[in-house]
Amino acid sequence: MSGYDFARALKTVRSFTWYEFADDYIELVKNRLYSGSEEEKLSEESRKILELPHLRVEATAVRVPVFVGHAMAVTVEFARPAKLSEVEELLRESPHLRYFPPESDALPSPLTAATHDQVEVGRLRPSRVFAGGVSLFACADNLGIGAALNGVRIARTLVGTEHALGGERDG
Repeated sequence: MSGYDFARALKTVRSFTWYEFADDYIELVKNRLYSGSEEEKLSEESRKILELPHLRVEATAVRVPVFVGHAMAVTVEFARPAKLSEVEELLRESPHLRYFPPESDALPSPLTAATHDQVEVGRLRPSRVFAGGVSLFACADNLGIGAALNGVRIARTLVGTEHALGGERDG
């Protein structure tokens, strides 16, 4: 984590009492008028991973007091309008997602995402901003799923051995 100012972060966290931190979130940004390093990283990493240098990403990152987990509220604009049923089918078919359809009583959460190596996705709905776009909520265990596991998954997919090596939690 080069470039991350641990001393500043620790000082910020120590300035809060446990009660304030336990019932709140902390937005750590360099300047309140501009994006912070987490927002910039999310934007740049998305462009790099998806190989879309002109991808428009706007993010707000906050620290929420949970033991593990990352969560995102995502709105997607497609090159052509997509039907909700098409997006839902793709989500259901993805081997690395656990999709919670609207009729499900369950919702994605860091607590449940910590029990398996899939990204939980739910609250799929039409976007109110982009015609033919969708909004959704996603959670994942940031300790179990990360660059190393995703690298293994990509390699398995490329060589056609998606489940041959095993080693992932079944949940």
